[in-house]
Amino acid sequence: SQFINAVELLRLNGYPHRQFTTADKMFPANQLVVSPQEEQQKINFLKEQRIEGMLSQMEGVINAKVTIALPTYDEGSNASPSSVAVFIKYSPQVNMEAFRVKIKDLIEMSIPGLQYSKISILMQPAEFRMVPDVPARQTFWIMDVINANKGKVEKWLMKYPYQLMLSLTGLLLGVGILIGYFCLRRRF
Repeated sequence: SQFINAVELLRLNGYPHRQFTTADKMFPANQLVVSPQEEQQKINFLKEQRIEGMLSQMEGVINAKVTIALPTYDEGSNASPSSVAVFIKYSPQVNMEAFRVKIKDLIEMSIPGLQYSKISILMQPAEFRMVPDVPARQTFWIMDVINANKGKVEKWLMKYPYQLMLSLTGLLLGVGILIGYFCLRRRF
């Protein structure tokens, strides 16, 4: 269970970190010329990756996903405005709701021309999946008392050995009398 808890603790802290794509990988030097639409999609993807990377660096963020919808141009009409959807899974140990406005500001400033009202953020706390520790063994309450007062019990036993022997003898005698009484009572 310790291994499971260790893996869960790493997950709640965002490990292992996700690798993000860089501009060098998207636009290699030996690449042929691509269409303007393909180039725009690659740039859009890099923006998404960059924002996800920034959000992932925030304390408590386990995973961040960003989708940027670019404006579409229809014939004879105005372009629909850009919009951004953000999903953040975070550790429940951190109050991410307190950062909602700052996250929206960060996204608005990262994408030129984006309207603040066109940013949608969904935040979801991660669930703890820790396995509770199982106690090694159960002990009787008297053992807890003896262990807590170990030195005192030993001193008392050394100080009053005769009283202890007399008490135990009386206890055994009393138990013997009770057993004998019930055995005789059953016979008659």
